[in-house]
Amino acid sequence: MRGLFILLLFPFVLCAQDRYVFQYPEMAGSLRLGIEKDSKSFWINPDRPPKYLNIATKPLKKTKGILISIRVDEETELYWAFGGGNLNATEVKPENAKDNIYSMERSSVAMYYGESMNLRILHAIFPLEASLRLADALQQDTPLQLWNSGKKTAYPLLAGKCTLKKGETYYICVYRQTPEADYLYYHLEDL
Repeated sequence: MRGLFILLLFPFVLCAQDRYVFQYPEMAGSLRLGIEKDSKSFWINPDRPPKYLNIATKPLKKTKGILISIRVDEETELYWAFGGGNLNATEVKPENAKDNIYSMERSSVAMYYGESMNLRILHAIFPLEASLRLADALQQDTPLQLWNSGKKTAYPLLAGKCTLKKGETYYICVYRQTPEADYLYYHLEDL
């Protein structure tokens, strides 16, 4: 599986083969970005991103997490896969999504993972225009395959999509919630 991955685990950044890996203490999970163009979908390769797509990332100051800003030069359908929370994982694998639980409210998501006595929570905020649904981590060869895979699975991922308009900036934020870092989408531009 080639594509742009953002994996959250320990306090440093790695770039490895087909994914960007952002690692933080006590956090685990991945965010994979994809595009649909001319009825074909593909996961973004960080070595050869589409020329019309500008992605910038920066760490958050008040908590452990990352802010991603995305801007396009032409209208584009953006897809993503979010999940795979597993504290022992160093790779993104469908089995890391086993038993992950998601709580969605509009474009905000809380992912619960880990053992019941050591449960962890990872938050994510997506563009307000986004459509979100549960999907099958075993079916993610392409963004469209994941989007259409259905939610009846033991390996749930959160799939999302949003039409990006030319010249507008969109934000995705993945973070650990704290009293100082309890964000809504409209906060993201100022982070």
